[in-house]
Amino acid sequence: MLDSAPQRRYDSGVYAAKHRGRSDQAEIWQNPNRPHEKIGKCPNNMTEAQRQTLLNEAIEYLNHRASGKIILYVVHNGVIYAGRITNKEQNTFHGYPYCGNLPKNIYTKLKAMAERKDCSEGFIEWVQNHISISG
Repeated sequence: MLDSAPQRRYDSGVYAAKHRGRSDQAEIWQNPNRPHEKIGKCPNNMTEAQRQTLLNEAIEYLNHRASGKIILYVVHNGVIYAGRITNKEQNTFHGYPYCGNLPKNIYTKLKAMAERKDCSEGFIEWVQNHISISG
């Protein structure tokens, strides 16, 4: 019998205020005093059930550059979200709208996910505005 991995669970934790937006749209906030600092802000109407669903749908990526840490990626309404583990033993993650570099193989999987979810147009716009694709 194979052991199944424990279900991922959402954890807003200490990041709740940092990643909670003021509108019903995901956005990337740029600190005017630190132009390199960009923070993904979630829609203020995203429910716990939606967060959990996104965790369940997310694609795992083992980031070798970050000491083998797992990053989750998922598309929702055209927006790319990333999830970082907050507690390995409890398999909890915190997610937020993502901007930055994305491996090409993850981009390809997310593009297919956007097509399945019928949000390709928003996905393309998000990628053009917030994502750079690498190798």
